[in-house]
Amino acid sequence: MTNKVRIGINLVLIIVLIMSAIALFGKSFGNSGLVVDAYTQKAPYNGVGINQPSDPFSPNEKVIIYAKVTYNGEPRTNQLVTFYMLHLSSNFSFTHSDSTDENGIAMCVFRVYLAYMGRWMVNVTTSIGQDIFSYDVLTFNVTWIVNIEHVQILDKDFSPKDTFIHGEEVNIGLELENEALGPKNVTIEATFFDSAGTCIINVRNTTEVFHGNNTVFVIGGKIPSWAMPGNASLTVNIYDRPPELGGQPYCPGVSETFRIGLVDLAIVEFAASPTQVRMGEPVKLTIKVRNEGEYTQTFNLHIFVNESLTNELLVKDLEASTQRVVILTLNTSNMLAGTYIVKACIPPVYGEKDISDNEKNVSIRVIVTLIRPSPPSMRNLFLILLVIILLLLLFISLYTLRKRKKRRDREKLVALVKISNNGAAAGI
Repeated sequence: MTNKVRIGINLVLIIVLIMSAIALFGKSFGNSGLVVDAYTQKAPYNGVGINQPSDPFSPNEKVIIYAKVTYNGEPRTNQLVTFYMLHLSSNFSFTHSDSTDENGIAMCVFRVYLAYMGRWMVNVTTSIGQDIFSYDVLTFNVTWIVNIEHVQILDKDFSPKDTFIHGEEVNIGLELENEALGPKNVTIEATFFDSAGTCIINVRNTTEVFHGNNTVFVIGGKIPSWAMPGNASLTVNIYDRPPELGGQPYCPGVSETFRIGLVDLAIVEFAASPTQVRMGEPVKLTIKVRNEGEYTQTFNLHIFVNESLTNELLVKDLEASTQRVVILTLNTSNMLAGTYIVKACIPPVYGEKDISDNEKNVSIRVIVTLIRPSPPSMRNLFLILLVIILLLLLFISLYTLRKRKKRRDREKLVALVKISNNGAAAGI
């Protein structure tokens, strides 16, 4: 039998059932006390009452259709009831019959395969003889009762973000659609994996979701320092209760990707020139820094001399996969003679995993030399000679003046002697 023929037969059956139901409606409720009410196990929204819908079912979940038959309000036992099940989208249908028990209840139990998700209609009929009929129409959906409509990866402020670094907090935003008419308890299991497929974070959250769309936020955790950088993923599953208690998934799991970015700064070269100086002479320090990560970085570069911080320089906006040369001058004026270890260091930045290449050392030697007189220059010699000549002239002048004075004094003495002698001779 072809699909078209089968569909045609099913349509005819539907039309016949509907027409029969319409024709018999007056007899069922107007001319007799026979009543059949179809409902499911999904209390309290189970379809109790004539032509009432039931809460939805999950694929492969057991569906129990109850048909309660009463006559003038009293349960009717051993009453044969016919169940006609129809999948409205595909027109797939089947029929089942059962007799009522002492409580006037007949049952039809089945499961719906994944391929037949969608809306179902159940037509339940019963009769007494040829002229007393009753029927009820029950509808329900086979769907993911609580479905994950959207998953979003969020940062510590619960804003969307797709790239994180080690030590950074990652959170989750979920949009859940509850097809049931009443609230459902949901157990959320969220697992983060790094690029190597290793589980790096696992969190659980239990919440209540109401009919319709619900927004739920889940606290994640911090990306551990040992997580492999690169493309990472998040998988979210929701259950009707914790899995270890036999919880069943409400819907298939949903995954979302994000990235664990690499943060890595390095000092690739460090040199001092010269490496031996006299006290007070400057030393030129040349440092080549490189950003080996995936983000533009601004960081501090520290210079230590024998573990004492002497210089600090801000390196701004070093782009990923680029390098920069930094030149500093080391002042040795306050350094005593000896050997010094000079260290260039980049303090670890937030999220940096590998800090083994964040520092390098060089050695310098400061010496002290004796002060020796420098040989006189020509100008100095001329000045010295001039001073000597002037001193010599002064000495000669003083010597001459002194000699002249002695001669005059001697001449005066001779003159006085002569005068004295002349006086003495005149007296005689």
